[in-house]
Amino acid sequence: NIFFNFSGDDETADRDWNLYWDIIYKNITVEDISNYEKKYKESDEELQDLKRAYLGGKGDMDLILELVPFTNTDEEPRLKKLIQGLIDRGEVPAFPAFTHESAQKKANRKRKVCINY
Repeated sequence: NIFFNFSGDDETADRDWNLYWDIIYKNITVEDISNYEKKYKESDEELQDLKRAYLGGKGDMDLILELVPFTNTDEEPRLKKLIQGLIDRGEVPAFPAFTHESAQKKANRKRKVCINY
């Protein structure tokens, strides 16, 4: 009997909360995450997240890669193309951090990723 008792009665003190949550929520598998990633990439949701990250970080690619799910430095060309499209359509401003990012900053980002893995 897995019903929450709001009365504060101690008879629920030894309840198996893991079982309770397992009944309510499905366990997420690596396959679930992989399937979600496939649906997310190139979706309207990804574009909106990218736009929000671009605006929030004022064009800082480091921050964009941190905020947008399932992205990494290998995806920069694809992400930059999407952002450039947003700029070209007038949906976002052309922030200098994006349009004039130094080669050193790009290299540091790639080096940081290599060190972390």
